[in-house]
Amino acid sequence: MADADPRASEARSAGPGPAARGGSGGAAAADRRLSRITVRIHGEEYQVRGDEAPEHVQVLADRLDARMRELSRANPRLGTSQVAVLVALNTMNDLVRLEDQYHRVLALLEREWERRKTEGPPAGASPGGAGGARR
Repeated sequence: MADADPRASEARSAGPGPAARGGSGGAAAADRRLSRITVRIHGEEYQVRGDEAPEHVQVLADRLDARMRELSRANPRLGTSQVAVLVALNTMNDLVRLEDQYHRVLALLEREWERRKTEGPPAGASPGGAGGARR
């Protein structure tokens, strides 16, 4: 992803450079691959520079801004830092729950795959898929 500076000065993408990813060309090559976008989050402008598409960064910024504004409206006494931390905690909670759900679904699919490899397709299933072609 990218890093941002709330004072609207440029910030550089975190993570390994092109040499660490197996590329070459040093900082000049890395700069050519980075995109820049100015986004507004909770009333502050941030100059974001990273390897994600600017449109994607804008979507992320818009969603973050919406969450921060929603929390601020519900808790008007909270400062921006407190709002940001609570939104980050809520977002991490969402991420952890989605990761858990992903791993459960993946395990279920792997068990079903192994079952089908050893038992074969369910009775009545056609070789072309679930129930054959329908018109």
